[in-house]
Amino acid sequence: TPSGPFIVGIEAAMEWLKAPNPHGRPNSEVLRPWFNGSDITGRSSESWVVDFSAIPSEHEAALFEGPFVCVRREVQEARKGYRTGGKLFWKFERPRPEMRSALAAHTRYVARSMVGKHQFYVWFSACILPANLVIVFARSDDYFLGVLQSRFHELWGLKQGTRLETRPRYTPTTCFETFPFPRPTPAQVAAIADALK
Repeated sequence: TPSGPFIVGIEAAMEWLKAPNPHGRPNSEVLRPWFNGSDITGRSSESWVVDFSAIPSEHEAALFEGPFVCVRREVQEARKGYRTGGKLFWKFERPRPEMRSALAAHTRYVARSMVGKHQFYVWFSACILPANLVIVFARSDDYFLGVLQSRFHELWGLKQGTRLETRPRYTPTTCFETFPFPRPTPAQVAAIADALK
């Protein structure tokens, strides 16, 4: 959850990715493609996000010149009215280190929009940072995706989830954590995985 205007368009991101920095480190360390629920259910907005979550100090963040100037200009001002008073303005409010650690072991992961008329799952490349209303699963095997896309899991999610206005809302605690995952044989695992190819 960034809590502030950390999102930038593809043009700015491409310019910064080519630009040098005084410490010699590339801006790719703090720029990532950013996907939200609309990017999953519709067409990609080609948004990027400035993510200083791994950078410990404002001084070090400032050495990534282009992205930092943007964040200082846009985010610092927006956060002045926050309870924190804008302290650590260059960092996400909730960087979700546990999620990042879980996803780090994979080259791809499963994602879905938390709210949506249609219930479907997609693969995200590990380089993509998901928005806060995207549910992610730190798994990269086709079998797992096959189970999530099953009619049984879909009905379970619709029944166990909540609603936002008229749209179904998938909540991990009620939809995923309560789901009775099957205990398949190795042949069944292979068959489900092969069905996705």
